[in-house]
Amino acid sequence: MKLKPQDVERFIAKPDPKAGACLIYGSDPGLVRERSNRLAAHKLGNLKDNLGLVDLGEAELKNDPASLADEISAISMFASARVVRVQGAGETTAKLMTGILGELEDGT
Repeated sequence: MKLKPQDVERFIAKPDPKAGACLIYGSDPGLVRERSNRLAAHKLGNLKDNLGLVDLGEAELKNDPASLADEISAISMFASARVVRVQGAGETTAKLMTGILGELEDGT
């Protein structure tokens, strides 16, 4: 599902439980981070020292593009839920993420 800008805050306040993955992006890194924290908190509860939270950087993905798909499909041994975030993603990484999310939505 793709949200219109006016629907983003409503979704973040009460995320659709059917939405298994979200791509949050924008020109304001602080707002993107705040929104990703709020969404992650819905899934994980406390974000501090949470073993279900995985943060990847763009440099990591450039070195190993498959790591994103690996992290998304991994099952957590120590947490009941899992959130994978990519920080500092540029356009190349956004295209990679969009492709992976599209595959997940298609069930491939």
